[in-house]
This record gives sequence, C-alpha cells and structure tokens, in this order.
Amino acid sequence: MPDLSTLTGRLLDIELGSEDSTVLFTTARREAAVNEGIREFADLTECFRRSRQWTVTSTALFWNLLSTDVGSTDYVRLASERGPAFFIYSSLGSTQVRVLAGEELPQRSLRYMDVYEPNWQAQQLVTSSAYRTPDRFLLGGTQIAFWPRPSTSGSSAVFSGHVDYVAFPPRLTAATDVPYTVDGVIRYDLRPYHQAAVHYAAAQLEKLRKNIEGVQQQTQMFLSYVQRYLTANRPRGGTAITTTRQYLRERPLRGRGTSEDPRT
Repeated sequence: MPDLSTLTGRLLDIELGSEDSTVLFTTARREAAVNEGIREFADLTECFRRSRQWTVTSTALFWNLLSTDVGSTDYVRLASERGPAFFIYSSLGSTQVRVLAGEELPQRSLRYMDVYEPNWQAQQLVTSSAYRTPDRFLLGGTQIAFWPRPSTSGSSAVFSGHVDYVAFPPRLTAATDVPYTVDGVIRYDLRPYHQAAVHYAAAQLEKLRKNIEGVQQQTQMFLSYVQRYLTANRPRGGTAITTTRQYLRERPLRGRGTSEDPRT
C-alpha cells in the first residue's frame, strides 16, 4: 500500500526523472504537491464522501454543515448522487418509522421562498405548537434548513437530518500515512488511484523547471485516472429518464417568464 514516503519518493522520482529532494524538488514541495493531488482527485470524482446525521430540534431553522455536530470542517459540498434526508423516529432511541427524501424532500431556492412564502424568514422565530414535518429543504452556502420548520409538539417523536457530502481527505503528514484514511480505516478500494496524486504532483513540480510539455503530459495522465474512476463507478444497467420537478405540484409563476423562475 503506497504511503506518503513512497508517493513523494520512489514513485515521484520516476515521473520527474530526478531524485532531487533538497534543491528544486524539495521534500516539502513534494509533500505539498501530493496532498494537493489527493484533494483534487477527491473533488473531481467525489470518491471521498462522508455522512452526517444530527438531531433536528425546533430551536433552530438553519444548520451549519461546517459545525462538528452537524457536518464537519472537512465539508466541501453536498454529494451530487444523493440529496439530504429527514429521519422520523417514534421516540428517543427507537427505530426509524419514516424517511423523507427524494421527491418527498425536494430542494427549493431562497428566492423561491421569498416569492411564494412571504415573510418566511420571520416564521423561523416562531415555534410551532403542532406536530409538523417538512416537505422541502433549503440550502444557502453551508447552511441547510428543512421547511416548514419541523416540530415534534404533542408527540414523542424525534427528528434528525442526514446528509452525504464530498469531504476533503485528511492531509498526509507522517511518512507512513496512507491516502484516504479516516480514524484508522483505509479506503483500500481507492488504492488503484493513488498514482493520480503522483502525476498531479509531477505536473506542479515540472512548472519549477519550466517544462511545459512535462506539465501537460502529467496533467493528462492525472485526468486519465479521474476518467478511469468515473467510468468504473458509472451506474450499471439502463437509465430511466424522469423529470427532476413535479410541476403539477407547484404553483404557476404569476405571469413571469421562465428566465425569472425563482425555482431555478
């Protein structure tokens, strides 16, 4: 299993055609470039995703995805493959009784809310006295909300939110650190793609000796690994084409043209 010393040493020496680690291709530069390559590969492929689940109470509307109790400081963006979900439990510690996701929990823009839910921001300050579950989620930067504002009033139910998100892989610092390892758990499935970070690092380091051809060649090799991963993880079988919006469930645009559609 290639670790940091292997990636920045033997494997990078081969691509650069140089064992220099003290003058131009210093150890610090090598490690920085490899770590950048690991994160760039994760960002382009979404191969490094994590999940978070947190208790949703009526004391807040928006939840910060960068906070440790909701998301994490390694949060980059929501994963494109699957949207947020809203879990409903009958009581604390019980099994889940319902999950709202997909068409039952579509995303709505803040502009849509401003148009169709006048004064909605003031409503977040009001605690509902009736049991209520959401029918959409809102996303503003790194802030997520479920709307209408959930309330467990009059019941023993417990609510929680769930997100899958693209994460920044931990930075490799020790010589024996292995890419894409979290809490001691190694992502062995990503081992075939470790070389991508080496090519990315080589492209960055070739800039130091003005080797434009080398930069382009190493960049293309890096991108070939990105494409290889995306191809290998493409959904198998046929693809069903469906509309992403249930237009019949939404109100008309009050005479506005499609270019001013607040839902886009």
